[in-house]
Amino acid sequence: MIRKNKKDSYSQLFGSMAIAILIGAQYLNTILGLYINSSEEGYLILIIGIVIILSVISFIYRPNVIVNIKYPALLGIIIVAFLLTVSLTNGKSDLFIADFLGMCLVPLICGGVLQPDFKKVLSYCMWMIILSIPVANDLFAKSNMGQEYDAIKMNVSYAIVPIIGAGMLHFFFYRKESNIFEKLLYVVLALITIMFVAMSYRGALVALMVVLFAGFMFSGNIKWRTIKRTISITLCFFIIIFLLLVDINSVLLKVSTFFHSNNINIAFIDKTSFLSSTGSLLQGRLDIWQSAIQGFKESPLYGHGMATFQSYTGYPFPHNIILQFLFDGGLLLAIPLLGYVANGVIRSFSVIRIVNRDKFILILLLLCISLTRAMMSAEVWRIMLLWLFMGMVTSDYSKNSRNEIT
Repeated sequence: MIRKNKKDSYSQLFGSMAIAILIGAQYLNTILGLYINSSEEGYLILIIGIVIILSVISFIYRPNVIVNIKYPALLGIIIVAFLLTVSLTNGKSDLFIADFLGMCLVPLICGGVLQPDFKKVLSYCMWMIILSIPVANDLFAKSNMGQEYDAIKMNVSYAIVPIIGAGMLHFFFYRKESNIFEKLLYVVLALITIMFVAMSYRGALVALMVVLFAGFMFSGNIKWRTIKRTISITLCFFIIIFLLLVDINSVLLKVSTFFHSNNINIAFIDKTSFLSSTGSLLQGRLDIWQSAIQGFKESPLYGHGMATFQSYTGYPFPHNIILQFLFDGGLLLAIPLLGYVANGVIRSFSVIRIVNRDKFILILLLLCISLTRAMMSAEVWRIMLLWLFMGMVTSDYSKNSRNEIT
């Protein structure tokens, strides 16, 4: 083990702060809006600017030479795709340069170039929950006026997930070595999680449940983890079979009635019950996916350009990462990018999990949230955690060995 000098320590410190702020960027944007009583929440550019400054300082202290050719190749693909979109789509793309830089390119660069202390990044993200305490009532206030269920804003719902998720994974993996302050944070996070579950949208809640499931599956010793895996998979199987065999409307109605009789409102259940009763459980996603498939058929090789879906179909985005890559860039863009995603997932579990446990835990957070969002919702070019994950795994050059010097 090589002892770190002061430059390395400073580089890790500033790099860790940059990555943590990037993960919590949308959350911090929301919190600042509540503190300053601004409904615009237009602080994302400021936050990304701080991330860039911290990243530059970190890089100056310890320049990182990328030895994995796949990483600059990925950067090249993304940049060329954006430049072609700007020059050839005649303004049909709604991906502005500020969004592309701040939500796609900066996370991709930070993930690939910076060498943070991954455990500290998770801790810093967890600590951010303190900022929500004074404004918790406003943060979880009903915002969907006129609806049959109570829920917070969808973007707020997704903004909170990485912070709560960081706390969950910290508890699963580091609770035995946590200090008194972090143990108190676990209690705060538990209370915030209860409020979140009551008011969150389905997609964000599912993403958080995936984080919880991943933490449960990959923490602990191997023997106990095997037992937990068997139990979890069995339970999931029987739950799915049960829902397929019974009338889902009836089940949802009974569950919703039970909670309401105890004065408990859970947006996820209420919304799902409402949508199921109206026959629109997927909220029009089937039509959206069909439009994406038709658009791909019209231009299967080159696609239509990044974030041009709304111009061609009237829908904001395809609500699916595979369909969006195919629609936006055709096979020429979708094949390499989906290859990078698949390779990143495989590498995370087969190599990084073995040689760098702390990095794997942080990647687990990014992976569970970003891919869950990308498969069912959100514009993929604006999912910062997805591109941060891509940068981290694509630039990683760890060998499948425990003898690596760090």
